[in-house]
Amino acid sequence: RRTILVPAMSCFKGTLVVISVLIIVLSILLRINTLTKLGKVLTHDDYTEIKLKALPVWSNPDLTLANKIVEYMLPLVPWLTSCPSDPEKESECVQKQRNIVSSFGIWEASTVVESMKASVVRIPRSNGDLEVILLTPKGLLTEKQHAPLIIWVHAGGYVLGDARDDYLASTLELLHSSNHSSSSAMKNAIWASVEYRLAPEHPYPAASDDVFLALEHLTSKEGLGLGKGGVHLAGASAGVGVLLTAALEALWKGYEIQSLFLDIPAIPTQKGLALWKQTYEAETTHRRNASIASNSEKFVSFFESESYHRNAFSRVLPLEFLDWGMHAYIGNDTSVDFMGGALDVNEWRRISQTAKQNKNGHAVTLPKVLILTSRADPLCDAGVEFGRMYREAGGDVKSFDGLGSHAMMQIFDTEHYLEFMFAWMQVVAGETWCDANQQCDANN
Repeated sequence: RRTILVPAMSCFKGTLVVISVLIIVLSILLRINTLTKLGKVLTHDDYTEIKLKALPVWSNPDLTLANKIVEYMLPLVPWLTSCPSDPEKESECVQKQRNIVSSFGIWEASTVVESMKASVVRIPRSNGDLEVILLTPKGLLTEKQHAPLIIWVHAGGYVLGDARDDYLASTLELLHSSNHSSSSAMKNAIWASVEYRLAPEHPYPAASDDVFLALEHLTSKEGLGLGKGGVHLAGASAGVGVLLTAALEALWKGYEIQSLFLDIPAIPTQKGLALWKQTYEAETTHRRNASIASNSEKFVSFFESESYHRNAFSRVLPLEFLDWGMHAYIGNDTSVDFMGGALDVNEWRRISQTAKQNKNGHAVTLPKVLILTSRADPLCDAGVEFGRMYREAGGDVKSFDGLGSHAMMQIFDTEHYLEFMFAWMQVVAGETWCDANQQCDANN
């Protein structure tokens, strides 16, 4: 099986491992929950207070030793953080973080990506063409139009990342290393990675509009006419939030979607949304910094949940970056539903109960949904909550969880990540789908 490397894994060399272990031991002996006394100074009192009450990295049972080492080493290298609200300083800060993310080079080093035929599709848009990178297997076993189409929406906290996505490259490496009986359909699929617009320059709904435009162009008769073998939307982290909004719009407009692949969703919780509306609805200025209030009692995060507080120590996904990115995505219009109804059970329920036909003349049905959450991720509860809501709306859901920080399961809990992938392979292959109660039916 191929070994998938990420930049953080370079920390696993003799001296650095020893230093990391010493830090963990010191944390235990001194009974401290933060690295503040070891030189890491937190910027905002609210986050400091939350982290003081969080589960320490060294004692978190949902982190492997290797994952803990990565968590402790990240403060020693340039990494993700929040950016100031001043436009000039914010722009410089955002660009610096985008440069960090784009420097990893996993996409460029991927032999699987290299083995596929890559082409750039340019779709006309009012403010410049939308680019979509199309990855087509060179030995495609069927006609291009009849292959499964997987539209990929990259991660990046709504503010970072691009279509040449390292996480997608790692996913493809895992997929192509598999000998699972259903893997041939996935290996025969066409992948379309969308270069959607990013916040803060382009707040909601720019990103989801771009993903819907990509789906429309790629699948329609007026466009490329792809996806006759099934249309699937897949994304990681913030990409999940973007794709859910686009998927809901597509379903209402009669497009057929077979599945949604939701990898470690970075989406708000219902409690977080309610608190935000209650506390900041009247504020139309300075709201992008509103998550950092004057005292901890007024602290509001869109991701408010038990896992947000329990795993607040995560350096892989710092809370400061997480909250800032969400506010940047919303922009300045406090009245807008920035998830496009995707977190409203009634929106999905209305689709499942409507007699409307899609563009292929079939009754509109909700896509199969597969959700992966990591138990040491501040966002864990948000993904679990969406799964419950989607079931309540009448949708079919398979939920998976495992060990690891945000986006680290591919490396530190590969077994559970592959279980998640195998289930999705079966859906893409059109094989039998079984729900949590082992009630099975064939995919159409």
